[in-house]
Amino acid sequence: MVNTREHIINTALTLFLQKSFKEVTMSELVKQSGMSKGAFYHYFDSKEGLFREVVNTAAEISHINFDQIQQTTLKQFYENYLSLIKETKSESTFMRIIGNSPTNRIKFTTLLTEANRLFPEFTDVLLKLHENELNGWIKIVERAIEIGEIRTKMPAQHIAEIFVNISNGITKRSRLYNSQIEIASRTKVLWDSFYEELRT
Repeated sequence: MVNTREHIINTALTLFLQKSFKEVTMSELVKQSGMSKGAFYHYFDSKEGLFREVVNTAAEISHINFDQIQQTTLKQFYENYLSLIKETKSESTFMRIIGNSPTNRIKFTTLLTEANRLFPEFTDVLLKLHENELNGWIKIVERAIEIGEIRTKMPAQHIAEIFVNISNGITKRSRLYNSQIEIASRTKVLWDSFYEELRT
């Protein structure tokens, strides 16, 4: 069950996607939440503070805890990685609001850009998330090389970056070209192909 704070954050995300951070007013946010002004202001007394919470929630949901993913083999790792992302997307009200709509994905990217402009420290948060993700991939790739699962002279970091950038590239292409492609499925197809090349 969504609590009051989450309800406000989800309401704000919906409005920010419909319009933009700049165009949405506090009055609209209060009205759309269905709460009294006093109750709403108990949680958030400014649009900026609420917007910060929206983008921080996005960052938290985007964070992948690699300890949750079984890492016996590289292939098992990336398959479980995709399953975890799908599960998070289906269970999170926040992510369901964004959904598979390419338009919403573009608008959400615009919101993150606006957050970087308003809150410079948010850029550091995103960079740290990217660094943690890349380090998680490097660790599992190094293990795959060590146990002989893959045979390559390519450095583990380069392999990790390719896996990450395949996923990022498909996601960005989907946003830019208003594509309806199923991101996880397409990512797996390309990851599988790359993985097979690494095994030969």
